[in-house]
Amino acid sequence: MLIAVAGASGRLGRAFLLYCHQKGLPVLALLRSAQTAEKLPPDTPYAIVGYGGSGGAHAISRELAAATHVVNLTGSTDTTLFEDDLFDANVVPTKLLMDATPQAIERFVHLSSIAVYGKNLSRLDLLDENTPKKPHD
Repeated sequence: MLIAVAGASGRLGRAFLLYCHQKGLPVLALLRSAQTAEKLPPDTPYAIVGYGGSGGAHAISRELAAATHVVNLTGSTDTTLFEDDLFDANVVPTKLLMDATPQAIERFVHLSSIAVYGKNLSRLDLLDENTPKKPHD
């Protein structure tokens, strides 16, 4: 078993890596750049895959060859970013991961934020595709 974690240096990614370490689960952190490796828990193996450019899917595919599970925690909820930057942070890595993931993978888990619906949500709000988007709320 090997769990490849995309978005490993983010808030959720680091928490998930700590959980895996506590449970003794083998992980491989997939990072955009070497600079983010310092955010990882100590002794976490990692690979730099970038997520942009034409080599992105090939680099990811190479690193996923030994993985049995992929957990996608990539993305940004920074509403100060331009729309293109949010697209690059949220959609591009997910598409590259999906394209690069071997068909024999046991499980692909994708976590996403509900930040697009705004910050003024009740715990009882039911959200679906028809819920109005208010990312700047």
